Amino acid sequence: MAPVRDESDAPPPAGPRDLLDASNDAVALVSAAGTVVGWTRGAETLLGYSSAQVVGRPAADLLAMPGDPVRVARIAERCRAGMGWSGRVAVWRDGGPIEVGLRVSGSFHVGEDECFLISAREERQQWTMGQSVLDGFLTRSPVGMAVMDLDLRYVWLNDTLERFGGVPREQRLGRRLSELLPGLQAETIEGVMRKVLTTGAPVTDYEYMGWSWADPHRQHAYSTSFFPLVDAGDSVTGLCYMVMDVTERWTARRLLSLVSEAGTSIGRTLDVMRTAQELADFAVPRFADFVIVDLLEPVLSGEGQGAWLPDAGPAPARPVMRRAGMSSVRPGCPEAVAQIGDKVDFVPPPHDANLLVDGEPIFIPVLDPSDPLWATEQPARAASIREFGLHSLISVPMRARNTVLGLATFTRSLNPTSFQQDDVLLARELVARAALCVDNARRYTREHTAAVTLQRSLLPHALTGGTALDVASHYLPADASDGVGGDWFDVIPLSGARVGLVVGDVVGHGITAAATMGRLRTAVQTLADMDMPPMSCWRTSTTWCSG
Repeated sequence: MAPVRDESDAPPPAGPRDLLDASNDAVALVSAAGTVVGWTRGAETLLGYSSAQVVGRPAADLLAMPGDPVRVARIAERCRAGMGWSGRVAVWRDGGPIEVGLRVSGSFHVGEDECFLISAREERQQWTMGQSVLDGFLTRSPVGMAVMDLDLRYVWLNDTLERFGGVPREQRLGRRLSELLPGLQAETIEGVMRKVLTTGAPVTDYEYMGWSWADPHRQHAYSTSFFPLVDAGDSVTGLCYMVMDVTERWTARRLLSLVSEAGTSIGRTLDVMRTAQELADFAVPRFADFVIVDLLEPVLSGEGQGAWLPDAGPAPARPVMRRAGMSSVRPGCPEAVAQIGDKVDFVPPPHDANLLVDGEPIFIPVLDPSDPLWATEQPARAASIREFGLHSLISVPMRARNTVLGLATFTRSLNPTSFQQDDVLLARELVARAALCVDNARRYTREHTAAVTLQRSLLPHALTGGTALDVASHYLPADASDGVGGDWFDVIPLSGARVGLVVGDVVGHGITAAATMGRLRTAVQTLADMDMPPMSCWRTSTTWCSG
């Protein structure tokens, strides 16, 4: 028989079908003497006895357990005080005993007799987690879990954590993390564990980087939560931690951070060579151990479009490029086979110059200097790869506004981790930002050169004041950083031993202002040849003196 379980002090369970909901319960009215005086249809349904079978009989006959007069007296006292009582009891039903949730709501008088209202509902068996289900949840969870004792030795761990570390369970049990995985910041993590054991306060979402025997060629990012284990006396008996591999999340966050930082570090000047060097300096050592940036010669000279366009047909077999920037974790860039300004024709074999036109990066996760293509096409670079241990490479064409500019190559040597596919996305983004800055610098240089050339061609190369004056000139722009503009001077011989001195200015800078200057200078010379008085030329925004 099931014992009576007193739930008077527990809060009533919440929900749409509360135990106090008499419309769904079996209800009986019992006198103070313990006789059933009322029986509802719900009671008939629950226990299978009709009112004729129950009314007038002792309620104790319905209990599938020994009577307890002392407990019954205490329940009656609580109900008379308006407190009520609830609990679980075993009762007889036609066919055998069942457990019901019983509630005595209160006492009241019917005539001269004191009665108690009692409601009951069958306690249906709730689903419980079996040992096999619990074991499956713990061992097959995608979250790594472990239990440590007070000395931070492994007591238990699940299959997921075993896979994360690559160390078998048998080797972990009874040993500490620092003894098993020294490359995983084990001492720092154990410091966090001791703090949790000392303070009793959990630590959540603690992130760190580490190596794993399961994947020794790549660092992983982990997020770990630690919390203490306490016994019934509220004493700390150990520690549990849960760990998740968040490498993808960490990589995405790192990519966004580097791209944002690159925006403020690359392209700070309108100088092609300096921008290429800024790209190389930024990537080392944040991303690579050795970086070279090669630009096509027309880009550096500012001639024409600077490079061929994709619709201009096949590229030459070996485009003429020059080393514009390079940087290395080793002082002096000893890995380089060319220096800044040298002509280069480097394209990773077996690719040719069409690589630059296609615009797709070359990703070689593992470099093999013994490859016949490297030995045949790039013997000097193959020797450098062997000597300095270059083991992974990404080459990204530099393109901007549908224009090919050059090639940026990233390699790793001291960093043992090979480039991954995610690194290709980062390399592309870095090169794309640098390419736009290089193209801006190239366009500025081209326009500035054209404007300077135009202005120099328009200013007089030789001055003569005739018999009237001895003249000399010096042109000095007011602001050299803004480049050439529309300022000019002229000395024009006139009839009658006279000479005209002209100083003019066109608002603005660049090739447009210089071209406008040329037109105005021609107009002033034409008016002077017509021997018109100086005031007639005033409207041309020039200062005109004659003498």
